[in-house]
Amino acid sequence: MTKEKISAKQLFALLFVSRILSTLTFTPSQNSDAGLSDYILAAFVGGIAEVIFFIPAIILSERGKSLQEFAGQISQKLGKTVSLIYALYFLYLMAFTFSRLVFFVSSVMFCNAPVLPIVLITAAAAVYAVSNGIESIGRTGAFGAFVLTVALVIILVSLSSKLDTDNLTPLFYSGTKPFFLLSLTVIMRTSEPVFIYTLIPKTSGNIKREFTVWWIILTLFVTVLTFFLMCSLGELCTVSMFPYHAMAELSEFSVIERMDSLLTGVWILSAFVRISLCAYCFKDCASGVNKQTGTMTVSLIIFAVSAVTAAASNKNLMLYEAFSSLEIRLVLFVVFVVVIPVLLLCVRRKKA
Repeated sequence: MTKEKISAKQLFALLFVSRILSTLTFTPSQNSDAGLSDYILAAFVGGIAEVIFFIPAIILSERGKSLQEFAGQISQKLGKTVSLIYALYFLYLMAFTFSRLVFFVSSVMFCNAPVLPIVLITAAAAVYAVSNGIESIGRTGAFGAFVLTVALVIILVSLSSKLDTDNLTPLFYSGTKPFFLLSLTVIMRTSEPVFIYTLIPKTSGNIKREFTVWWIILTLFVTVLTFFLMCSLGELCTVSMFPYHAMAELSEFSVIERMDSLLTGVWILSAFVRISLCAYCFKDCASGVNKQTGTMTVSLIIFAVSAVTAAASNKNLMLYEAFSSLEIRLVLFVVFVVVIPVLLLCVRRKKA
């Protein structure tokens, strides 16, 4: 029998993998006006500031209700509506991750090979993970977080002798506007509260306490990653599509040269974990709309999203850039992370 509970530690292991994957696919060239030192400070300041946007999730966790259940307590119709729009949002996050996977595979791993088989295999693995329940995904996420952390620590240690702080520009070299834009970009990557909104009933343990630990570790870890990236690559990171992969190419450990293969492996594992998490949350929200929604229906939708994304993203920058658009991500962030949860909390409090 498949259990439908994960611990708070497993939940935040999943969210750690999700955020680090987002960090590893960040392209500095999108904000090329900023000085390199601005990236480091923005990673830290943005990480500190984003705690504000987790407040609704922490409030909901103390009540033990998912956002969809919380909306259902106000009105059954509202509960189904919220479930539907969040199901669509999780489909977007899934397609977003697939687009990153497709572009990474087609531009870094197998430049001349078809990517559709790789994407479909990943989709099939995600479907299998979803069919086994959230506990299976939680265990995979915990393993992925451990492997990802060890791999990145090895890469950073091997790079320590190649750091050059002369690569850094003075803070606010191009003014404060690029810095604030960078900080906003860091915050816009915050999709993790949405996962918490959905997985609260599936999580045991103290979410508030584990969130505090996760937030501190993540902010410091991302800041250190950014520091190593800027000091090792310098201006090269602003012209690289995957700068962290380029950074890994410079690293060497003992007789092993170029640790990019190690990073590639954990990158693929992290993408699988995030896609599986999005797929499970999509299924959970879809069940809130129609309890008859089965695994077969969800599987077909996942395969359809993966195939369409693969066909549209393969060596095509248009979809990749659309997903990376700060304007689009800002709107989605404001709506799904901030506006809907805050409005529901206010309405519920007024009715009480």
